[in-house]
Amino acid sequence: MKTRLLVAGVLVGVTLLPLGLVSGWQYVSESRRVEQERNLELRASAREAARDLGERVDRILDNLRADVAMPGLPESLSADSAADSLVANRLLNLIALREPLHVTSVGLLDLEGRNVADTQASRAGRSESGEAYLAVVSKDRYPQVFGPLKPRWDDNPGLFAAAPVKRGSEVLGVLRMRLEAGLLGQVLTESLSAHGDMQAIVFDSEGRLFAFTDSRLAGSVQVAPDFRVDPSAETQEPRWGGQRWHGHVQAVPGTAWQVMVYEPGAQFEAPLHKLQREWLGFVLLLAVLGMGAVWLIAAMLSRPLARLSEAAEGIAAGDLGRRVAVRGTEEFRRLGQAFNDMNERLALNLRALSDELAQRRAAEAALRISESRLQQSNQDLERQVRERTADLATAKEAAEAASRAKSAFLANMSHEIRTPMNAVIGLTRLLHDDSREPAQRERLGRVGDAAAHLMGLINDVLDLSRIEAGKLSLETVAFDLRALVGRMLGMVELAAREKGLRLSSVVEADVPDRLLGDERRLGQVLLNFLGNAIKFTSHGEVGLGVRRLHEEGATTWLRCEVWDSGIGLTDEQQARVFEAFEQADASTTRRFGGTGLGLAISRELCQLMGGQIGVESQPGAGSRFWIALPLQRITAEAGLPEAVEAPRAIWPRWSGRRLLVVEDNPVNQEVIQALLMRHALACDLAGDGSVAVALAQAQAYPLILMDMHMPVMDGLEATWRIRALPGHAATPILAMTANVYEDDRQRCLAAGMNAHLGKPLDPAALAAALRTWLGEPDAA
Repeated sequence: MKTRLLVAGVLVGVTLLPLGLVSGWQYVSESRRVEQERNLELRASAREAARDLGERVDRILDNLRADVAMPGLPESLSADSAADSLVANRLLNLIALREPLHVTSVGLLDLEGRNVADTQASRAGRSESGEAYLAVVSKDRYPQVFGPLKPRWDDNPGLFAAAPVKRGSEVLGVLRMRLEAGLLGQVLTESLSAHGDMQAIVFDSEGRLFAFTDSRLAGSVQVAPDFRVDPSAETQEPRWGGQRWHGHVQAVPGTAWQVMVYEPGAQFEAPLHKLQREWLGFVLLLAVLGMGAVWLIAAMLSRPLARLSEAAEGIAAGDLGRRVAVRGTEEFRRLGQAFNDMNERLALNLRALSDELAQRRAAEAALRISESRLQQSNQDLERQVRERTADLATAKEAAEAASRAKSAFLANMSHEIRTPMNAVIGLTRLLHDDSREPAQRERLGRVGDAAAHLMGLINDVLDLSRIEAGKLSLETVAFDLRALVGRMLGMVELAAREKGLRLSSVVEADVPDRLLGDERRLGQVLLNFLGNAIKFTSHGEVGLGVRRLHEEGATTWLRCEVWDSGIGLTDEQQARVFEAFEQADASTTRRFGGTGLGLAISRELCQLMGGQIGVESQPGAGSRFWIALPLQRITAEAGLPEAVEAPRAIWPRWSGRRLLVVEDNPVNQEVIQALLMRHALACDLAGDGSVAVALAQAQAYPLILMDMHMPVMDGLEATWRIRALPGHAATPILAMTANVYEDDRQRCLAAGMNAHLGKPLDPAALAAALRTWLGEPDAA
């Protein structure tokens, strides 16, 4: 029985299943064809309805263009006599007779909205100044169709057409025609008269319902929420009124309307259901007839197979002398003879296998000896690997300890250098601004430049350290590329002018204005290129250019390049100019100065941003440094950063405000106090965090400036304690510290601070922070 079932299953698999698959494929193909035909019919109906509506709107607008050109109509708006009013009424009646079945009234309005004349006598002299068609047509100066909409002077919605009445190029007024609200519905009905149960609606992108053929939508001004129409999709399958529908959407030419022609889903799918029933009937008949035939054939084939199975079981039990009776069809006779031959060969092979087994046992003994030796070798090798692994782990720990020590050293050195540098730069700025002697201001300016140069070197070393440690992260912000180019050129304009160099820029027209990327790091690379170009150029020109390379979806690849007419580079110098601590040669360092870190940092920043960097140069013929970067385009107005105001000559003032400054260094206290006095701000000074907590507990401050590293209690703990005081949960606390690592910024924010100001303090950055947290300054 099992054999018969197996044979029957095989026959079903090789006969009935392919037939079923073929018939299923034909059913699917036919269903798709029918569905495509039905969709084409709906699509054609939607196109026809949209075309008819567009033609009707065009006809109305053409009539209006002809109407406003009638002689005497402009004169009626420029005269006040009763005789001219009669002329205007006669002209309006002639216009109303053009489409008597749809026009309900025609009015002539002046620019103030006064109804000069109207086919409805009661409307003459009244004001329509608040209606949309008056303002839109007067401004746009061309005929338009509005609605259906409900005017302020009537509760019944209607369709309005309006056109400007001109004398030459001057607009004197508006010709307004009110049409029946059901005009669009009538056009739809006529267009679909030959399409059975198909219905249609007219709506706009906001879902407002303008016309319909389905009486169940009477009184509706909005597409029903459960209609679920997506105007952006051509094929629609809405559910409404407890029924499923199928339709297509087409835009009405010349308008902002859309037409959807639809029919009941059951009607759309009726041919598909018919095909499905026919296919199921065929499959059922095929299954009944096929299974009967398969069962009979299986019975004929299973008997010889059963005999072969019994013989195989006997041989498996050890009866190698058993034979199978050779009879039946030619195929089964050959199978029985082959089975008997196989049995004889099996007996011969069994004897040969016994001999081979003895030989294999001897070989296995030899193999065990070899395995023992191999195992000993493996143990020796594993011992060596463990020793080497332990050495590598020790070396790794030493390297990590060295890296941590390096990071800690750089962080401490940064803090220790920035703290006095804050005093140096701050006091220098104060002395420069307060001095009135040109020679002294010049010397102080040079001191400030030297200090700024030293801070640039410190920042380069910190950036290189962050890059080597893998801790330099990029930020993605929206920015204006052309504004960034302008700022970079502005920062080097004075240096270029002092050397007598021409400074130029070219940003091609197809380069997008608004982009997403790391504006600060991109500006750092461009500023480094510009600074090097001015440094190594004694006469001629330095330029900055941006052009679009290609686009990949929403990503635009840009090439930014800086060229100069300076000393140039040899091929050997170009090969190593982007390496750290490298310059063209020793004489270049002695002549022009520099550490050789700027271009190395630029290369790393460019790679972090997913771009490429390079240089093209010839000795004595100038250089061209370039980067190619992928940046995201921005299409919405939102997302652009607000422009940062340039420092003004008059410092913004917040008179009468008292801040709390927490700083342990006396010189830095003097600097920040002097900077705050420029803004008419008083301050209380605290030398450590515990004093700051006591002062905050005794008095409410509009803003607290907090250092991080202080004796007794540091700034982080002081911030945490101040936040716990009553009334200080929302007090703005800004970190004012020489710790400028990203980890330090995050620690400040995690402790409850609102923002971070790095030392040395930038007066413009301080003024911007004061404006952010204290509000608008006093009026000048």
